[in-house]
Amino acid sequence: MSVGSRSWSLPAERDRAATAAALALVIFLGSWVSLHYGWLRRGQIADTPVYQHYGDAMARGHVPYRDFSVEYPPGALPTFVLPSLGNESDFHAFRRAFEAEMWASGAAMLLAIAAALGALRAGPARLYATLALAAVSPLLLGSVVLSRYDLWPTALTAGALAALLARRFRLGHGLLGIGIAAKLWPGVLLPLAVVQVWRTRGRREALVCLGVLVAVLAAIVVPFVAVAPHGVWETVVRQSTRPLQVESLGAALLVASHHLFGTGVTMVSSHGSQNVGGHAANVIAALQTVLQGAALVAIWSLFARRRRAFRDDLVQSSAAAVVAFVALGKVLSPQFLIWLIPFVPLVRRRSSKILFVGALVLTQAWFPHRYWDYALHFNTTTSWLVLARDVVLLALLGTLVVPQRRTWDGQPIARTNPIAVAVVVRRGDEYLLLHRAHEGPDYAGEWAWGLPAGARHPGEDVEACARRELREETGLELPVRRTDAGDEMCMVYVAAAPLDADVELSREHDAFRWLPLEDAVRLCSTPPVAEQLRAAAGS
Repeated sequence: MSVGSRSWSLPAERDRAATAAALALVIFLGSWVSLHYGWLRRGQIADTPVYQHYGDAMARGHVPYRDFSVEYPPGALPTFVLPSLGNESDFHAFRRAFEAEMWASGAAMLLAIAAALGALRAGPARLYATLALAAVSPLLLGSVVLSRYDLWPTALTAGALAALLARRFRLGHGLLGIGIAAKLWPGVLLPLAVVQVWRTRGRREALVCLGVLVAVLAAIVVPFVAVAPHGVWETVVRQSTRPLQVESLGAALLVASHHLFGTGVTMVSSHGSQNVGGHAANVIAALQTVLQGAALVAIWSLFARRRRAFRDDLVQSSAAAVVAFVALGKVLSPQFLIWLIPFVPLVRRRSSKILFVGALVLTQAWFPHRYWDYALHFNTTTSWLVLARDVVLLALLGTLVVPQRRTWDGQPIARTNPIAVAVVVRRGDEYLLLHRAHEGPDYAGEWAWGLPAGARHPGEDVEACARRELREETGLELPVRRTDAGDEMCMVYVAAAPLDADVELSREHDAFRWLPLEDAVRLCSTPPVAEQLRAAAGS
């Protein structure tokens, strides 16, 4: 047996990631500052007075949920009380401190996105483009980012995703638990996270990670339930019984029907928002809730049923789950689009990014300066802008639920069989196996060790694909011969290497071994790979 390895913890890649993150922070700061000037600051509709009320009450020693009602979960409370400390009853000081707090949350979100890109082994173009889009997103969405606390749970969830992609599963679940405690929407990622741990580390580790999340969530929520059970329950009921908000898809369709067919529509203010009243609105709200739940279950199920899920699959499924929760919910406030920032730009699909930008820009086209024209009078132009934004979000969801037909490094995959090839390389009585670098050098689970293999490009000759994959992944230029191993989706070839063959690994692998057949078959923990190796070796 002979072995070899190559480390891809390249200082140059780390320096590039640090440079990209620093540039993103500069762009983010410029976007943040720009929101305070000119037409970008017009007609702001702020929640900061409500936050200040909560913060001042806590700063004076009052207990939330017991001494005063709170609309938000316990994990949100630090973002309210910290700006109030030393600034009680001073709204301008509170606003400045709160905005600084949110900028720091946004900066943390960008660093988490950079870490996620590192785990995805993103190339320079994807690295810089993704971080730049995330950094400029506040400018595209508008001043709503200044006066909502949503960057706090978004930063926590971005950190959770980055940890999951880096295979730091317990940390990821802990951060996800804090995010859920701050705002419930990060919970849509939980089934995906558990499935990913189960798939890569087994049931026991998945249960441990789930236990970490539950423990963190309980540590934050249970003390308030113990002190003020009725107050906490009142918050849950208030949020779960919200009616059809005027900006939701169902409400926008009712308003469009009003303009087109004169069906009539009524605005009712309740639950801290403007909503559409009437029996039709109540029915649509119920239908949207069912549709939202069904879409989430479908996304979770499709991810769980994948035979093999790469990191980019987790990113795309996470983005799809968050967009489904936003686009199909009976409540769709402008700040909900903040939740998309650490997810959609990470997806390796240009159409998704374009639709994401479109949704942000369309939201700023009417919020905040035209909001009251829509909510109070259902202004025609604004009504169509709201509907257009909601339809764009639906289209975005559509792009995210369609599986990617690209390789891990972004190359297109053929649409006709065979879509992949594998090459069994023999050197005397030994066979070549490669170790995937994506999971780290110590990974020994499914697909850890395998053959030189890869996807066929559209229009590429199958034998040419086999020679290309062999050359790219091992540096070996060898003639290949087709075998009867494999199936219609993956064709298997064999190649004979000289005894002095020099293997040069690509970025996709970090180690190789030459092993006798039975040892090589045992090392291949994935049955299809072991079967291909044994069948091709006997051909």
